[in-house]
Amino acid sequence: MTLNLPLPDSIQNFINEQVAIKGYSNAAEYILHLIRQEQARTARVEFLIL
Repeated sequence: MTLNLPLPDSIQNFINEQVAIKGYSNAAEYILHLIRQEQARTARVEFLIL
C-alpha cells in the first residue's frame, strides 16, 4: 500500500533529520520503524491487561 501524507515543513524536516542521524535509508523506513514500535508497545499493554 502506498500512503501519501501532506506534512508541515517542520515535521518533514524532523523526519529528514532522524533519517540522517539514525541511519535509515529513507523516510518510509523510519516511519515504518515507528509504526512497528507502536504495534509492539500496544501488544505489550494488551498482554499486561489480560
